[in-house]
Amino acid sequence: MDTPQTLYEVLGVSRNATPQELKQAFRALSLQYHPDRNHDPEAQMRFQEIVEAYGVLSHPVRRRVYDGKQELIRSPSDLFKRHPSAIRTSERLRETAQSSSKPGKHLVIVREVPSKILTDGGRVWVVIPAMHGREAQEICLSVPVGHRLARMAHLGEPGYLGGEAGDLFVLLIEKKEKP
Repeated sequence: MDTPQTLYEVLGVSRNATPQELKQAFRALSLQYHPDRNHDPEAQMRFQEIVEAYGVLSHPVRRRVYDGKQELIRSPSDLFKRHPSAIRTSERLRETAQSSSKPGKHLVIVREVPSKILTDGGRVWVVIPAMHGREAQEICLSVPVGHRLARMAHLGEPGYLGGEAGDLFVLLIEKKEKP
């Protein structure tokens, strides 16, 4: 039995065969050469060729790769090895991604403190909650005399696509004294 040269010849179809024509050819040939129906030793090899040919030609991407219309790129390094010009394209994509970055949202924490700290100033411990992969942390905040709002740059939510993190604002309110 002569081995056909192309996958199209294995299925007995033209290069511009439609998916329906491929399927019809595959079904007819697989019934003819299936090992359960055809006990000829060469039939089993032919059946394997038919299955492999249909596996490639029935899948649009694999078919384009087989036809040479499109290369199958398995990784970014594979892409850059085959097409050095792709490096410039990736740099442009990175620039676009950076230009569409967005800053993170600001957060506000309300902390009750004794009235003495609000009038005279002092130090207050503030717990910044865990979020977005960042662990909770406790920091000491110096409160100037008469201030009720403190801003901590870049301790808010992380930015989107490399954007700056938002700020954390701590609003100090007077703790109600128990009677």
